[in-house]
Amino acid sequence: MSCGGSYTGYVSSNTEKHMKIVTFIFILFIQNCLFAQNEGNIWYFGDNAGIDFNGGTPVALTNGSMYAYEGCASICDNTGSLLFYTDGSNVWNSNHTIMPNGSGLMGSFTSSQSAIIVKKPGSNTIYYVFTISGAGPNNGLRYSEVDMNLQSGLGDVNSNKNILIVTPSGEKITAIKHQNNTDYWIITQIHLFGSTTFHSYLLTSTGLNMIPVISIGSNIFNTIGYLKGSADGNRIAVANRSMDNVELFDFDNTTGLLSNVITFNNFSFPGGAYGIEFSPNSNLLYVSEESTPVSNIYQYNLLAGSATAIINSRTTIGSSGSGGAIQLAPDNKIYHARVQEDFLGVINDPNSLGISCNYIANGFFLAGKISKFGLPSFYSSIASFTYANFCFGDSSIFAFSSYLSVDSVLWNFDDPNSGVNNISSDTTPVHIFTDTGTFIVSLVTYFGGNSDTSTNTIFINPIPIVDLGNDTTFCQGETLIL
Repeated sequence: MSCGGSYTGYVSSNTEKHMKIVTFIFILFIQNCLFAQNEGNIWYFGDNAGIDFNGGTPVALTNGSMYAYEGCASICDNTGSLLFYTDGSNVWNSNHTIMPNGSGLMGSFTSSQSAIIVKKPGSNTIYYVFTISGAGPNNGLRYSEVDMNLQSGLGDVNSNKNILIVTPSGEKITAIKHQNNTDYWIITQIHLFGSTTFHSYLLTSTGLNMIPVISIGSNIFNTIGYLKGSADGNRIAVANRSMDNVELFDFDNTTGLLSNVITFNNFSFPGGAYGIEFSPNSNLLYVSEESTPVSNIYQYNLLAGSATAIINSRTTIGSSGSGGAIQLAPDNKIYHARVQEDFLGVINDPNSLGISCNYIANGFFLAGKISKFGLPSFYSSIASFTYANFCFGDSSIFAFSSYLSVDSVLWNFDDPNSGVNNISSDTTPVHIFTDTGTFIVSLVTYFGGNSDTSTNTIFINPIPIVDLGNDTTFCQGETLIL
């Protein structure tokens, strides 16, 4: 990553009457990235495709072992190192080998969202793998536990495997943090005998409460499509492909209830609405179509005002061939699955209104691997932080965002040689690192007797040396090659 600033070089042009000074301005850019927890830094999906977001600039991975036609999930530890990934049927460890007890899970790789992985509150080693199978009579919503203490740290599914939660189920599942920032709501859509409901299950340090909070939805034919929560935890959107619509709900992350539905219609047929994602600031909703030969992506402005105004705010921000899921990434961009392509589409500025969000259909090359319909699903983090200026000697600037009312913060810059400056309680601190290299910066936010920790690895670069060569004198009409 380059350092910010401008550098000026001079080339002299001499004539009998005057000297011309030609100035070259070199502008090196810094990327300001909004990072969530590092658990989502490595993705595996599609036909052995993958992406590594560690280091800020995404890198295509080609070492995956999974074929996932639709849904999938992956998880890293808090440093961004891969732990495992799944298609809802098998669980692969970080060596890309199926765990000894990791086969036979009762999800389906042809389910829109076959799985989501959530770390058990209060544990550093137990992960819940929630699986969901296809529409119609099915295996229902279940969970299995992965214990990372097993198999010498590579992890394995323990005896809590394929525990039934509810059946039948739809193809949708998401996880949203509770208002207490410790527990999680696991939310799914249930279609049974002509009626549709949403079930919210609370996951705490004592396990999963099997008694759901139930909210009434509208009638649909089947449950193909994605279900997502906004980063601020206040909204849920669901794509109902069979009904050719999208529903947006308010979500109470204290009670688990959905309410105040707004319905968006008029998507392409056949295919229709499939993928769902919110902008990082939770102000914009994106919907992707599954239709062929043209799949559109739409943006809705959730700050437009009334329900009618929000519906009428729809903007087509891009299109491609047959499309699939859309997913917010750690680099603060939204990625778009393009079926049978070796590129993903990318919404580069998803907080920006209209076409200024900058959708690029061939936005990310998968190094020859192939995308299918799905991208991995993750829960949204509560607190995250941005940072800028990574050159040695620069004043590195930090800031955090959280939808909670925060009582205080504590930063640790992993720079003990800076003495008392290594710790800060400022909301927007400035730190001058004492050396180049890698530093693991942590932010602890405190609120209502609870806390949340975000960490990110940053690299302080040496000051770049710009060499334009020796000063050169040349006459009018002569040519100089740099």
